[in-house]
Amino acid sequence: MSPDDLMGTRTARVSERRNVSSGSKRKRAGHVIDSGDIVRTGIEYGNEQLNRIAE
Repeated sequence: MSPDDLMGTRTARVSERRNVSSGSKRKRAGHVIDSGDIVRTGIEYGNEQLNRIAE
């Protein structure tokens, strides 16, 4: 198999996964969850805790 054939196979598999996956959003029990919102909420919570410790 040539390198071009291998790359073609690899590209097909990657694009297949991209079609299945929606990137940073996941669907669970009928809800779409944006992982960016989850991370942002976690950071805000951590900042609140640090501010309370600093007071």
